[in-house]
Amino acid sequence: MYFLSLLLLGSSLFLCQIYGVTLPPSITTTFQPEYYLANHGTVEFKVDCTATGSGSITYKWKVNGAQINDYILRRVFPNGTLFISVSNDTFQPYGEYQCFAENSGGTALSNKFALIEPKLSSFPTKPTSTQTATEFQYKSIKCEDRPTCRPTASCSTEWKIGEGTENTIDVTGERIALDSDGTLHFLYVLDSDQQVRSYYGCGVWNKVVSLLAKGSLTELYVTSVANPSLVDAEIKYYNAPIGVVGKSVELQCIASGYPIPSIRWYKKDDVEITGGDKYELKNFNRILKINALTADDEQGYKCSAVQTYINSNNVANKKTTTLNLNVTGPPQATKDQMSNVVDPEGNDIKFSCVTTSLPNENEPSTPIWYYNGARITTAEIGPEQRYQTESDGKVLVIKNIQKSNSGSFQCQTSNSEGVFMRAATLVVIDPIVVSTEPPNSFELLPEEVKYIGIEATTDAPYTLKYSWTFINTDGDIFYNNNSVNTFPSQLVLSSDRKNLTLDGSNLEGSNIYTIVGTYKVQVHHEEDGKMFETTVTTDDTITPGPVVVTSAGGFNPIIIAIILGVIVLFIVIFLIVCLLYRNRGGTYPLDKKELAAGHDPEKELANSGFHDLSRADGFDDEKPTNDRMSLNDSEKDYDSDDDLDQEYGMDFDTSKFNEDGSFIGQYADSKRHQTNQSVV
Repeated sequence: MYFLSLLLLGSSLFLCQIYGVTLPPSITTTFQPEYYLANHGTVEFKVDCTATGSGSITYKWKVNGAQINDYILRRVFPNGTLFISVSNDTFQPYGEYQCFAENSGGTALSNKFALIEPKLSSFPTKPTSTQTATEFQYKSIKCEDRPTCRPTASCSTEWKIGEGTENTIDVTGERIALDSDGTLHFLYVLDSDQQVRSYYGCGVWNKVVSLLAKGSLTELYVTSVANPSLVDAEIKYYNAPIGVVGKSVELQCIASGYPIPSIRWYKKDDVEITGGDKYELKNFNRILKINALTADDEQGYKCSAVQTYINSNNVANKKTTTLNLNVTGPPQATKDQMSNVVDPEGNDIKFSCVTTSLPNENEPSTPIWYYNGARITTAEIGPEQRYQTESDGKVLVIKNIQKSNSGSFQCQTSNSEGVFMRAATLVVIDPIVVSTEPPNSFELLPEEVKYIGIEATTDAPYTLKYSWTFINTDGDIFYNNNSVNTFPSQLVLSSDRKNLTLDGSNLEGSNIYTIVGTYKVQVHHEEDGKMFETTVTTDDTITPGPVVVTSAGGFNPIIIAIILGVIVLFIVIFLIVCLLYRNRGGTYPLDKKELAAGHDPEKELANSGFHDLSRADGFDDEKPTNDRMSLNDSEKDYDSDDDLDQEYGMDFDTSKFNEDGSFIGQYADSKRHQTNQSVV
């Protein structure tokens, strides 16, 4: 089975262009779970549904299960865009929407989303309340009877002073804070916080509908203090909302005191958080924002409020609390996920929809499977049905696939935090059909020629390829495919690579084993393949000899060995010549010894006149010399050491030789030569 390791986005277009197959559509747009659309004034809503696939793709939309027909206030464009316009209160566009994309290969559906009406109610009508506070002490004012506001992420609280909505209190400063419940915190109060003939009002803002509701009016009276005392730090508010994987979350910690304590944050291993890409500290560190949440971010975070002065216990005043962050999310995909499949008829294929929930959360629901936009019912799944499931329904098995099964398959699973949806396409093609198979075996004798052939056909968009392998009786493997050819020269492929000639016409006796062995041929294309094997033997009476194989695309290994041997021989000869040349013309050691003995051979040789010695008269170059020739040209045989003494007319004293075998300087006549010259 050949699976395509391609991303859903763009994979359909790739297959369509390369192989020319009819590919079902695949929707590439992922919609948010919820969208909000106001129902007053003139407002518009538009979303695009995009899909890839073969040929012309038709789009349609459904709301609450019913197909949307073009209407002046709600239209579906040919490119998949859904457009909604609201200009009066009579048209209600709200509900559950889903996009469908269809072509001749099948139908794909998008994830569903809800279009919801945003809402902001009003504060109840109540008289203005009165509250008191003491200067340099902590004070909070609650936002009573907060109105309903949705979507929650688009709602925020603002505090105003006096009539109207213009005078907004800055809650990002050091002394005044606003918590996520809308309560206004004075970390310590000043006399100026008392608004003469005025009041504080809580306002709730909904940015979707661009409306503000104001209420919970409060007058504040402050008692002045001339000589303020130190006020120990106290953590008055902390909150850790539920975080969602991949998104960000803000943890809040508000501490009072005079002077105002500083806020420090620590992870579970007591490592202080100082900010960066992962963590952001805002509003004098009262807010810790954690970005790109993962399961590892689910832990306890410590908030410490520290004052600089020394308290009665002679230590810096410090208060600490722990905020436990819960990170959740929709089902998380594992690595084993369904992907596009192109496979021949008759095979079984599997689509996997394996997901998991984050730690300490309920597991995702059993997947719901869809084929071409329609749910596969439980009645269609079973041992005797085309569809079967494995791994508790997380794997869909399609048995004995046929071309009619081509289309779009999708799975959907969910948990308490969201929905997971995955899609893949199935394209069923004709299998490779082999009309002529190679023989299982045959015998090849010396000086014979035989053939191995194969004929096959396949689906029109694909081109068949033939790859050959030969394994001889020694286990050596040779290849002949589109890029490599190491076959022996006696194996010849036809131009279409369908027929192999085993040419043993020039192989006598045991040489036939050069092409005796196992032959394999694989006929294949990108999505299918078949393998055949042929065993070639020879006469058992022929004893195998050394098999020398000459590859069609290479050299005889024996020739290569000879070449290497010649190269090694040349290297050895070169080294010997280098050594001989290195010893040529070296310093003769006797010269050094004579100089050490007080003699100067060069000077003595010059004084002796030998440098001026000319060729002797009557010297015959043609007459051969003889080491035994006497002064009167007669030969003298040296049969003994005494004869040698007679030749020189003296006793031959062997003790006159030097340690190195020379006798230079040992026979100098001190009476005739007063100088230190040597006689040579």
